[in-house]
Amino acid sequence: MSKESDWDKVVLVCVVILAIVALFKFLFWVSIIVVIAGIIWIIINLFSGDPDLSWIPALMIVVGIILTVISYQIGYGFEKSELGKPVVDDAKVIVQTDNTIKDIKQNATNQMIGAVQQSTKDVQK
Repeated sequence: MSKESDWDKVVLVCVVILAIVALFKFLFWVSIIVVIAGIIWIIINLFSGDPDLSWIPALMIVVGIILTVISYQIGYGFEKSELGKPVVDDAKVIVQTDNTIKDIKQNATNQMIGAVQQSTKDVQK
């Protein structure tokens, strides 16, 4: 295997790690919104005197709380844990390094193309 393909695999694993953490951070906030919506729904049902559909907001609250706890532990807790902090920090550094390498390669390519174009123009004059 070449070093470049190994590097690409490392970058891919780091991107997946960061994507999973970001997904659970997003789920955390969505679950908080679901809990709040469930509470508001129950309050509206109590004031309107229509408790027939109160199991739906109750289910929203229960599922939202469970999802909040789980998603917080994976999205934020892992990033703050003794094991997770270095993993997430290193993954961020590797992805940033990969982006920098790609930018450098692109800039070098653009400079070479510009130099060739300029030399072609100079020859044609």
